[in-house]
Amino acid sequence: MNDIMAVSPEDQSYIQHEWAVLLFESPWCGSCKELLRSMEKLSLPEGVDCFLGTVDISQHQSMAIQYNVMSLPTVIIFQKGIPQERFSGKLSEEKFFQKVKRCIENVT
Repeated sequence: MNDIMAVSPEDQSYIQHEWAVLLFESPWCGSCKELLRSMEKLSLPEGVDCFLGTVDISQHQSMAIQYNVMSLPTVIIFQKGIPQERFSGKLSEEKFFQKVKRCIENVT
């Protein structure tokens, strides 16, 4: 099980990592909870510096605005703090794994 950190505008430590996968979510969102369970199971290649985090948009609307999050769940994959890929909506665990790995493997 992966350590997934809550991210806030005050603590943006995710930008210090080579990669960061942020899930923009809200407690009332069922699809967000499913995607969070998938995120907990995500397996990345050995040695990949990847931060996993969630942003509760009901508490941190400024981050949703900053990254133009219009629907939930939304996942944004960052490389060195710069958004590289984003996807929104319900996603199977397999598709989620594929999208994250494809993004990271295509650049590394």
